[in-house]
Amino acid sequence: MKNTKPKSKKKKILFIILSIVVTLIIAGDWILTVMIYNENFNLRFESYEPLMLYVDDFDGLHRTKYEFSSNGGQ
Repeated sequence: MKNTKPKSKKKKILFIILSIVVTLIIAGDWILTVMIYNENFNLRFESYEPLMLYVDDFDGLHRTKYEFSSNGGQ
């Protein structure tokens, strides 16, 4: 015969608390990841004008200008 004891109340409470803590850690990690992503990749940067390079700065380099029509006022 198996010895089937009901789970103690302390173990249930401990399991619930640990589940909540793990869920909060995962949610906090996700929020932190989204914040770091938005700080680094979700921005538009303009180059510093004195350090910008142009085609004329390189001897023998040629370019062909292409234009594309905008599909949404871009």
